[in-house]
Amino acid sequence: LDDWRTLTDVLAPVTVRRSAQVKHLELMGGGTLDFWSLDNQGSTDSIRGKKFARFLVNECGFVSHMMDAWNMVIRSTLIDYQGDAYFGGTPKGMNGFWQLFNTTGHEWGRWQMSSNTHPHIPASELDVLKLTMSEHAWQQEILGQFIADGAGVFRNIRALSTLLPVDPLPAHRYLIG
Repeated sequence: LDDWRTLTDVLAPVTVRRSAQVKHLELMGGGTLDFWSLDNQGSTDSIRGKKFARFLVNECGFVSHMMDAWNMVIRSTLIDYQGDAYFGGTPKGMNGFWQLFNTTGHEWGRWQMSSNTHPHIPASELDVLKLTMSEHAWQQEILGQFIADGAGVFRNIRALSTLLPVDPLPAHRYLIG
């Protein structure tokens, strides 16, 4: 929603037609911009059958079904125009964003930047954050690193998880949380 507001303001001088309801802009010269939500798996289906020259995914680390969205829907919308895609945002664990970041090939590029390199963020603000954030949160949110478990409270959950016996044992209590 913030991206929609920002771009409608910035592009207002060159906007020919604007639809806030469907988040669509038509620009002078024939260009168009469409905004879609990838909040849940079903929302990706509304993109099917479209044609795009470029697809931008903001906050890619928060799209829980990113690889399905990319492989089953987004990628095919780029075929007609031999389009490209950009995936940006802050890492959140080793999920679909991490998989895309680690994709290799001549058509793939990747960049990873720390907030320390941002020319408009005062170093003094980052110094204060470093004092109050956990090391994991600092590495993910400020340094832009992909951290296992997304810098959450509980670490290594997948590695430490075990399966319950197939049949419960008599006189045993099982707690799951």
